[in-house]
Amino acid sequence: MEILDTHEVFRRLCKAEHRWGVLIEFSDDWEEVQKAAPYLKFIESNPEIVQVLLDGQGILLIETEEEANKIYEQTVGDDGPTELNPYQGKCRVYALLCNPNGEFLNENT
Repeated sequence: MEILDTHEVFRRLCKAEHRWGVLIEFSDDWEEVQKAAPYLKFIESNPEIVQVLLDGQGILLIETEEEANKIYEQTVGDDGPTELNPYQGKCRVYALLCNPNGEFLNENT
């Protein structure tokens, strides 16, 4: 038996799928979360995805490095506003970037 934390599951998923990934975690009101991570607005029409994210975390699997970096750079975490997202409200969204080899890259805390 093996016990895995969220980060290890995320790492293994990116490696198994050989895709880029962004792990996000937050604990704030959904409207503020969408300001701190504006790419999440597209999922409002899918209640199953919204429910997963409303539990406070989600894993985004992404096809390209460019798209993964763009999503990461749009996420306002403890480091504050980014070049791609000037949001300065109270919400902070944790983001961790992982490459297709399962290696963690950037973390916004």
